[in-house]
Amino acid sequence: MESIDTEASTHLTTSFRFGNAIADLATRMLVKLGETQSVKGNPNILSRIGKTNPSAVLARTNATTIGAVIEALDEGRKPHLVGDKTELMDMLRGVQALKNDEPSTCPAFFGFKSWNAVVEFARTDEGAHLVTFVNLLDKHSEKQLMWALNRTVDEEKADLVISTGHKSKGREWKSVRLMDDFLRSSPGEKKGGGPDPAEMRLLYVALTRAKEVLEVPEPILQFIERGVLAERDRIERAPQRTAAQAPAVSSGPSKTLSRPQQSPPSPPASAAVRSESAVQRPVRKGIMGWLFGK
Repeated sequence: MESIDTEASTHLTTSFRFGNAIADLATRMLVKLGETQSVKGNPNILSRIGKTNPSAVLARTNATTIGAVIEALDEGRKPHLVGDKTELMDMLRGVQALKNDEPSTCPAFFGFKSWNAVVEFARTDEGAHLVTFVNLLDKHSEKQLMWALNRTVDEEKADLVISTGHKSKGREWKSVRLMDDFLRSSPGEKKGGGPDPAEMRLLYVALTRAKEVLEVPEPILQFIERGVLAERDRIERAPQRTAAQAPAVSSGPSKTLSRPQQSPPSPPASAAVRSESAVQRPVRKGIMGWLFGK
């Protein structure tokens, strides 16, 4: 698909996965990304946004999925963690080594001589990606986290699936709960320019995995709602191209660390969004480029 050289674009506007409540929220997320295309839900499915006993829990980071595993075990559930646990186990062994003032072979900790050095690094903008992991280790020992990972079960034996947003692509569940770590990564290249559009597209993917019930943390709901009407008005006021100017359209294929939070303006209208339920092809960009923000 990356080899296709065309300015033509088409939209998939109707989802057969979920009903109108989830479709409406998905549309609002598209508006945040500067899109004008709306998503219609399946009229035969009754969906809602609210509290649920989920079939799946989705998070942005691996560290947050471990926290979700611990919560599930505390509730007596049998969680399945999507993906290979090897990387997480290696990181936890790396923590053990650093706490013993030994060098770690884990790539995430190359160059660090102690765990305290990692903690201090996580307080900087450059080390912000480690904040969630460091906070998790402040609440639970590495041995407790290893124990929790070893208690996860195969998916066919599980009553709860836990996954990152990236690993949830292409999948669906009856009910989904989102963790609160989406949009916590560093903002875009321009200071104060808002969350990285790639992170916003990942949130869009996570929002559209549920069929009937979607539970979304209140801060994320507020983020989606904030500025939606203003962005929609801005798009409607923008000059429209004539038919002669428009491109041809085809129907083709505790000591918790924290970072300052900002409430930035909406991203530019040039952001592209792509999923099973809404797709817009940017010029010379295929689906893999959209999904991974390349």
